[in-house]
Amino acid sequence: MAQVINVRKAELERLGYNDLENWLSSSSDHVYIGRNMSHYVKGAVGSKWANPFKVQKYGRDGCLQKYEEYILNTPELLNSLNELNGKVLGCWCYPEKCHGDILVKLSKTCPNEFGIKGLSQEHLEH
Repeated sequence: MAQVINVRKAELERLGYNDLENWLSSSSDHVYIGRNMSHYVKGAVGSKWANPFKVQKYGRDGCLQKYEEYILNTPELLNSLNELNGKVLGCWCYPEKCHGDILVKLSKTCPNEFGIKGLSQEHLEH
């Protein structure tokens, strides 16, 4: 099962890593899921899993709701959720509510490459 961690430098240092680049290179199970921040942080290249919806515009809950709808309506991402199983997902906002939580939830719901047919009706209604 995937899990989410905070990739701020202080948090990574607490876990024994020098920085994001060091964390990413230490294991193929480490996946950065944020936006492109490479101008500021080495290794913070934009991820296909980045949340395109900004908290400042939609609020945290609205942003996460839009992100879940986005994943559910983007077949390329929906059918790729299985690649997150067993991974450690790195984001800047965790432990606050985070789009990484959405990815963990959906990767549990869609553990195989069966796309939308594998989703429960509950997910389709949200």
